[in-house]
Amino acid sequence: MGRRRPRLPAPTWHGYIELHSIDPAQNRVRVYQLVLMPDLLGYWVAQSSWGRIGKYRRTANLVFAIRQEAETAGDDLVQLRLRHGYHVVYVQ
Repeated sequence: MGRRRPRLPAPTWHGYIELHSIDPAQNRVRVYQLVLMPDLLGYWVAQSSWGRIGKYRRTANLVFAIRQEAETAGDDLVQLRLRHGYHVVYVQ
């Protein structure tokens, strides 16, 4: 079983968060967005999109039965991005 990494400080967010990773030396200009929203059937969707700033982005949807599960998964995704050098730009 692997070691559990400590959680980095992250802002409280309730539906939308945007993170950037910018490093001109490595030609890295990346954006990561995460949105929590209900769908028409009563499920909760954690929709993430990522890519270069100003270019087309990839999108992935994770579907959950309850909001708490979606928030937990979203927090884990934000923690992963923070560990990879992203910083928070906008929170809603």
